[in-house]
Amino acid sequence: MAISKAIQQQNRRRIRIGHSSTFVIKMKLVFAAMTLAIVYVQSGVIVQGPQSITVIEGDTVILSCRADGLDETSGQAVIWEETSSHPTISHNRQIVREEKMNRFSIVGNETNGEYNLQITSVIPEDNGIYSCSVFRGSSTNASAFLTVLYPPSNKYPVCFPLENKLQFTEIEMLSIVCKTGISYPPANVSWMNANSQVINDTNVVLIGDEYIVSHKEVIYNYHDGASFTCSVSHPLWSKPKNCSIGPLYILYRPLITISVQMTTANVELKCVAIGNPSTFTYKWVVFLGNQTSPQVYFKKLDIMSETDSLILQRTDYYSAELVVECSARNSEGEGRTNATIMLSSSHCRGSTTKIIDVCRTISVPTICVLVILIILSLIAIVFLIMKIQKLRKSAAKTDVSNVSSRVEMKRKGNNGVYVTLTESIENLERI
Repeated sequence: MAISKAIQQQNRRRIRIGHSSTFVIKMKLVFAAMTLAIVYVQSGVIVQGPQSITVIEGDTVILSCRADGLDETSGQAVIWEETSSHPTISHNRQIVREEKMNRFSIVGNETNGEYNLQITSVIPEDNGIYSCSVFRGSSTNASAFLTVLYPPSNKYPVCFPLENKLQFTEIEMLSIVCKTGISYPPANVSWMNANSQVINDTNVVLIGDEYIVSHKEVIYNYHDGASFTCSVSHPLWSKPKNCSIGPLYILYRPLITISVQMTTANVELKCVAIGNPSTFTYKWVVFLGNQTSPQVYFKKLDIMSETDSLILQRTDYYSAELVVECSARNSEGEGRTNATIMLSSSHCRGSTTKIIDVCRTISVPTICVLVILIILSLIAIVFLIMKIQKLRKSAAKTDVSNVSSRVEMKRKGNNGVYVTLTESIENLERI
């Protein structure tokens, strides 16, 4: 019985050893098979990848990709991805993104391992990085950047005033805005004034997919009828596109100038007013005085004239200095200016407030008298000169006849002595 038990225990030990050896052998076989499978699967690689390229919106582009050693039976496949978010575009020759199926396709010779990505009617959203790689193959991939050039949308530019109005009063602030869409490269946007000069004082912000270019300017009377233009240019456009705001309607009080015309009998004055609205009421005031009196002592005369013209009779203001003031009023206020007229001298002059026309105050009879006096003066001067010349000639003859000259003569005597003889001209004439 003891021998039988020993034999049974020995047999059980042999069975355990046999089972253990079989398990080890199986595990080694499985490991070897997995290693071979991994090595075999990783045999597919990318041998030619895409190149970065720049295209214009609407064009067709092809990004190249060629694989080598691809084994589709083991599950390998060439895939295209957008690396920004790693979404898969294609699996072998099949586009798997539904929104891209109408414009994206895989082209090329499949036998040569070509899996080129073709994109038709390129749009700005296609801009980005694209890469091709072998699924379940080599861990390497090839990437390229696709740059899409595109201008702003055709609905731009758009101009409008923030106040949504075109009528202003003086010293009011105008705020204008020009909108244009995003583009690549970004468009050039500028505001121009009525003289086509570029305005440098602008502000640019990006809100959503629009660029907002704004400008603020204080409004004055010279802005009346003016327009502001926004010009947008882009390399893909043959010429800039514009939009404008205006013409502006500016309300302002009158600006006054006075023109003066002198005649022999009258002083004619014209009050020229510029303002908006252009309906004016006029008032004339005349200050009387003389050249020596300060203006504060002038006597003030209200002229009953409500038109833009005033005629003064010169006989009523003989030899006087006049200060004529004109004022004009509209709904925005009153403007005024004055002119000083010197009737006692031969001119009129503008006041310190406004410069006016040069005027003539010398009458025709006065001019005739002056001409006659000048002619008579010239005749008298000529006569006097002739008289002086005659007197000079007469005086010269008298001097020659009355002058005695002494003539010295030297005569040599017998003894060699010189004798000097002096005789008058009268004696010589008698001899």
